[in-house]
Amino acid sequence: MQFLDASREGLAHILADNDLFVPPYQRSYAWKADQVSSLLEDLAGAIRRAPDKGTSEYFLGSVVAIGRDGRLEIVDGQQRLATVSIILAAIRNQFLDVGDVDMAENIERQYLLRFDMETREYPARLTLNEVDNPFYQGWIVSRPDDRSPDITAQSPSHKKIKRAHEVSKKYFQNVWEQYAPSDASRALADWINFLRDHAQVIRVTVQDAADAFIIFETLNDRGLELSTADLLKNYLFGKSGDRLDETRGCWQRMEGALATISSKDPTAEYVRQLWGSYYGLTRKRELFHKIKDEIANKRAAVEFAMRLVEHATQYAAILNPDHELWNSFGAATRNGLRTLKTLKVERLRPLLLSVLSKFPENEVKKTVKWLVAATVRLNAAGGGSSGPTERALAECAVKVREEKIKNLKELAAALVDEHSVIPRDDAFRHYFTGLRVRDAKVARFYLRALEEAFIDSQEPYMLSDDEAVLNLEHVLPQGGRSDHWAHIPDAMANSLYSRLGNMVLLNPKVNAELRSTSFAEKIKAYKVSNSTRLTLDLVEKYGSGSWGDEQINDRQEFLADLAVKAWSIEPK
Repeated sequence: MQFLDASREGLAHILADNDLFVPPYQRSYAWKADQVSSLLEDLAGAIRRAPDKGTSEYFLGSVVAIGRDGRLEIVDGQQRLATVSIILAAIRNQFLDVGDVDMAENIERQYLLRFDMETREYPARLTLNEVDNPFYQGWIVSRPDDRSPDITAQSPSHKKIKRAHEVSKKYFQNVWEQYAPSDASRALADWINFLRDHAQVIRVTVQDAADAFIIFETLNDRGLELSTADLLKNYLFGKSGDRLDETRGCWQRMEGALATISSKDPTAEYVRQLWGSYYGLTRKRELFHKIKDEIANKRAAVEFAMRLVEHATQYAAILNPDHELWNSFGAATRNGLRTLKTLKVERLRPLLLSVLSKFPENEVKKTVKWLVAATVRLNAAGGGSSGPTERALAECAVKVREEKIKNLKELAAALVDEHSVIPRDDAFRHYFTGLRVRDAKVARFYLRALEEAFIDSQEPYMLSDDEAVLNLEHVLPQGGRSDHWAHIPDAMANSLYSRLGNMVLLNPKVNAELRSTSFAEKIKAYKVSNSTRLTLDLVEKYGSGSWGDEQINDRQEFLADLAVKAWSIEPK
């Protein structure tokens, strides 16, 4: 790091000594009323515990900033700084309400406003983002009597700022009412002093956005998705220069395309997956630095922003099989995408992005189907999330993007032959014989696909995936086993329970009635319950005997042979 300055300071002290700003398009104010109330109560408790009012310190984490032309750009800590500013404004307003203008002006000049010698004006010491700042200045920084009637809370963040002010205002009104006027004034002064000197944070100031990211990650030890998105956005905007409007418009359109994704904040993960499709496997911790190294000028920033827009709809569609993008691809492709979603294959997203961008529609259809089979084989081998597998998938994504792999046949050859990450038939059969499945939805998918292979259907996945139509039945029950199953020791039963060979698809009403009945009673129910052909095959092969480890192993060997057929990796 070229420059780093770290110090332990009170939050109000940071407000008093600096010109602070939140980057133009950072996230807006987010604290809820209960968070503000909790902070006030915690601070009050710390003040009460102090033997000499204000000497008991209260630590509030870290504030990370970038020094820019005499100002501090807040990377982390904006919510706490904004909230303390709101609290200080509420204390000022309480002094105004009781006619103590001198105290109010003192608070205002030290913590809320600063004197600009060039303009001879008093701008705010803290500037929020472009969405929040007009309301913050008009409602919080301005005195209540000076507020314009045109200032209204228009966005959710405005309403949170206003609510934070209302909570603080009521709190300090209650504090004032507990004392005689002179004592009340001293009580509020204690609050000011405590916020200035003892409500402390570690303030870290650096000169570079990448260094800020490192500090943010190290000090906060929190998830990186939102912070990465914020830093990336600000970095791209900063590099865009006089083309900022283009980059900002691209970013907004990207966020609009991603709005259909149900996850809390999909932006950073989308950027990581897209970057991986162009440049190979990229971990969360590496993303910002790799982008910073690659995107070094205005043209690169704008081009990357345009790329983000170009692929955002594709990414949203990959996560949503019902997306309109798939309208021309047919039901089989939608079902394949639903299956991939069930199998939780985030590692495939860079490859799918590249395939969707570069392969013709018919090759995309075939590739989605093939990837289902490849994923089942990977999961059976236990290597679906391993580093070598992820790296190989990402390398193939890059080759598809560069048109070095042009169709499914070449992709299959790369993953099966060149990288050897997808198990061939013999290895897959071996892995499948020991397969245990604890996710009921995944188990139902396996049994439906195996059923289609068993009856030699030409249209796979046609059995209903609705649990209300076909439920998962464990022949050997897991818990609460009756005397009918006493011949199987508990330790063995717990191991056998999750073997796929111990599972069948069954009418849910019949399933609910069976519970821990004997194997003979279950066989009777299987015969008359409109069971699948595979369930009836179990009846035919094992119905006249008992059920235990030998039968489960034997059945799973049989299912493994079907699995090779059900999930063929021969590209067609």
